[in-house]
Amino acid sequence: MSTALLLLEAILVIAAGWDVAQRRIPNPLVLCGLLLGPCLAVYDGGWSGLGLSVLGAVLGFGLTFPQWALKLMGGGDAKLFVVVGAFLGPLMVVDALIWSLLCHGLVSVAMLGTRRVQALTGRVLLADTARVPMAVAVPVGCGLATAFPLLQPVIEGFTA
Repeated sequence: MSTALLLLEAILVIAAGWDVAQRRIPNPLVLCGLLLGPCLAVYDGGWSGLGLSVLGAVLGFGLTFPQWALKLMGGGDAKLFVVVGAFLGPLMVVDALIWSLLCHGLVSVAMLGTRRVQALTGRVLLADTARVPMAVAVPVGCGLATAFPLLQPVIEGFTA
């Protein structure tokens, strides 16, 4: 695993912990990621790496802004995908979003089951089951996107 991926995962895990504890993702953490991603891209790939990093960040924003505008995703989660795009580039940010949404869906189903058990037994299993933080699924989704890319094999199939 590259240094860039380790740094991205560290930022995402910190953001997930912060989101669980405070129900927000701090802007300085997002800014740190937005500065580190393109810098590492320039180091690894020169000017073309910077271009891919910026394109990934723009695509991450473009994919998550409508979800934020429709109140389907929090603003911090949307900003987090801009950081993911800056680190992973345009193809991998789409993969990371798909995997993260799938993971978030599984966590949401588990939370619904927990609510049902709480209603049936009268016991409180989790203190706050009103909202499932998306930031918890993002590090897992990014890890799955790097291990099991979805779009890259498809695009390679078209260009072969």
